[in-house]
Amino acid sequence: MQTITMCNDNIMVKEIIMKDEEKISASGIYIPEEILEDSQVAQGHVVRSNSDNYNIGDIVLFHKVMPVDVDMKIDEDKALTRYFFIQSQDVICKITEDAKVDIN
Repeated sequence: MQTITMCNDNIMVKEIIMKDEEKISASGIYIPEEILEDSQVAQGHVVRSNSDNYNIGDIVLFHKVMPVDVDMKIDEDKALTRYFFIQSQDVICKITEDAKVDIN
């Protein structure tokens, strides 16, 4: 069995590919389609972290310009899956279900 240990302030993220009905979270946060389709921005689950600000399972929106992306199989993956290795400063925001957004 192999172990992945993150170094410095790096985060390993598994990109979330969302269906149309998943673009609005239970708390009403809407991620505009033009952001999700932008080749420079992605949404993903943190699967490994060496940062005090991000825990395994956190959902983050991040820049895809500079990170390293690797296709690999870890944990319960049945096929090769794309993972991004990013620095914490490349995270745009962390999305939580308890967030309340009021745009009025």
